[in-house]
Amino acid sequence: MQASSCIVVIASFFFTGCFQPDTSQVQYKCDADNVCPGTLVCERNLCVLPAFMDGGVTDQSTSPEADMAKESGCADKGGFSVGAAFACPGAFSLGQGVNRCAVGWAACTSGQMLDLAACNKLDGFFIGRAPGAYAVPNRSMPFCGTGALGTPLWFGCGDAKASKAYVAIHTVDFICSNFTKSLDCSNASWNCPASYDLAKTVNNVAADGVLCCKQ
Repeated sequence: MQASSCIVVIASFFFTGCFQPDTSQVQYKCDADNVCPGTLVCERNLCVLPAFMDGGVTDQSTSPEADMAKESGCADKGGFSVGAAFACPGAFSLGQGVNRCAVGWAACTSGQMLDLAACNKLDGFFIGRAPGAYAVPNRSMPFCGTGALGTPLWFGCGDAKASKAYVAIHTVDFICSNFTKSLDCSNASWNCPASYDLAKTVNNVAADGVLCCKQ
């Protein structure tokens, strides 16, 4: 009996002394009353390592400041983020085009702050406050600016649906305010006056809309 007990004690001592479990994969839970140990941070009630981006800068993608930065620039709080701007879809009647943007936002006057590649993949076409005109019948060579003579158009970005027949893609020689596409807005889908006033422009296509930039 004594020999057996000795063996058990020795075995137990050996097992306890040598067994060192790997705790690196342990997942700690956290809440208002239970803080995370060390440098771990609490995310969705689980302790995790802080996220880092390239260069050692903390990733702010889930921070309140980042959420505020991503707040929609569209009046209905929807739309698509395209760089520092928002593409805000929705048909609008006479006088309502200027109301597509949220408070503190307005129709973009340039495509410089936009991610035009992302915008040009959208189903609708979105106009900025960048007017121009083209001389019939050559729609592929528009003129930029309010002094242009011919059929009025708005420059913008997107890949139109119902208005696709009225969207022209231009060469680098015809970039206007950084935009390389324009919409002939004297058609069944869109209508705008020669005065180039967004407030007097009408859009009948729900997928199309206005580009809004932060003011």
